[in-house]
Amino acid sequence: MVAFGGIALGVYSWPRRYVGKLIANGGVIVSAALIELLQSYFYGSAYKWRDVRDDGIGVMVGCLLATVIIVWANVARQRGKARPEHQTRAFYEARVSAKTGPRP
Repeated sequence: MVAFGGIALGVYSWPRRYVGKLIANGGVIVSAALIELLQSYFYGSAYKWRDVRDDGIGVMVGCLLATVIIVWANVARQRGKARPEHQTRAFYEARVSAKTGPRP
């Protein structure tokens, strides 16, 4: 569950659109089902839907965690949008007037 949650956390950040994120994480769940199928084939154990379910839960938790991280980063970026001193209009006008003389 933790491994597929980590994979989903990484995969969630690749596509930009929401549909791409769903498709990518659907692929992670399909790969979990395929791995379980291969384990039952090679090791002779029974196919366990519980393991696929647990991997799906891990994917959902990874997606939720990625969403929280993305929202948190966007909020932090918006809060930090105060313009640095060298980008303010007063600084620009002072620099221009120093080069060309005072404005009329």
